[in-house]
Amino acid sequence: MGARALVILNPAANHNQAPGLWPRLRSALAGLEAEWVETQQPGDATRLAAEAARAGYNLAIAVGGDGTVHEIANGLMTVADHHTAVGVIPNGSGNDFAFSLGLPLDLEGACQRIMAGHARRIDLGYVRGGTSQGDRACYFVNGFGIGFDAAVAIESNKTRAVHGFLRYLTAALRTMLFYYNAPHMTATIDGHTISQPILMFSINNGRRIGGGFFLTPDAVPDDGWLDLCYADPVSQPMMVRLIPEVMRGTHTRFACFTFGRARHITVQADRALPVYADGEIFADYADNLRHLELHLVPEALRVVS
Repeated sequence: MGARALVILNPAANHNQAPGLWPRLRSALAGLEAEWVETQQPGDATRLAAEAARAGYNLAIAVGGDGTVHEIANGLMTVADHHTAVGVIPNGSGNDFAFSLGLPLDLEGACQRIMAGHARRIDLGYVRGGTSQGDRACYFVNGFGIGFDAAVAIESNKTRAVHGFLRYLTAALRTMLFYYNAPHMTATIDGHTISQPILMFSINNGRRIGGGFFLTPDAVPDDGWLDLCYADPVSQPMMVRLIPEVMRGTHTRFACFTFGRARHITVQADRALPVYADGEIFADYADNLRHLELHLVPEALRVVS
């Protein structure tokens, strides 16, 4: 392939089983001029990707889940006019970004795709919000959620007995027991303002979140739009009823959901919002985040696909 690559492996991915992949990875990527490194703590992949971009690497390969890809993308975006593409070897709990791109989810298939070397440009989302600790901002590659789905992401971090999609499903059911409120949000979506209680507001670049929930089933990562899905407050029995619908992407027929596409969104809420980006917690309740601004960054990232 002739590319110079940095392979960034998150050893905590896949419940700390990732380091055992090294022999298979080295075999599957034989012939690729690569350096190999493991992250030690959150933020390492961001730093390593930025260093790779500044050093002129052609590829930064994520071996991990959506959080690892999220960090690498954010690192690359700190370097102006870089020429580094992202390669993805899915090894996380959800792997929603890889799924949304149509990438192979098995290691050998993902490595073959990287060795083929065909890259495409995808859009990113960018979000900025004010917390009690100050402003924070990030790019997201696949999904961004406010309210119920973010509360599910927070709860899933506490769920260790089950893994993969079952972990997110269990977290969703648990969240229904304590997160049964709908903050009043005033959202301006490409100039159109709504003001109402909203249980959940999902702003996605990809089709799937949480390892199996198709909240925005028609989203395309390179179409120049962010896809929206927000939900009115519903009863807890109705929430249970809707879970299999969201898993199939057939919830679009229910009147409690509103769908759309946008390039610029602002959200103001009457209380602290839980928020996640690519499965990673952007703000917890204690951060007292009540205002957000998001916008599309078109064709911002090259991804081997």
